[in-house]
Amino acid sequence: MSAYSLLNLFYPLSQQMPEDMVNKALSVADNKRPDCLSDDKQDEAVAWYAAYLLAQSIESGVNAAGLRREREGDLEREYFSGAIKAATLNAFWRSITS
Repeated sequence: MSAYSLLNLFYPLSQQMPEDMVNKALSVADNKRPDCLSDDKQDEAVAWYAAYLLAQSIESGVNAAGLRREREGDLEREYFSGAIKAATLNAFWRSITS
């Protein structure tokens, strides 16, 4: 499987993100490709790192104050309720590359 396909599997939210943003994350992650691994594991590491970068950009951009839930009258919003955290994705990447 390609790094792009694995990214869609590991981080489904990437399918809803702008394509240029996903491609940039994959490009940056590809620069961190660990040469000591097999080709399949290298693609997996690239996908995990790209997922980490994309999740990190969402966490830092949308919710910079660390707000988890807000309520205004009858309207209530919850942020990151089912989203996988960037730190979790980074831990997967580290487990593969170390």
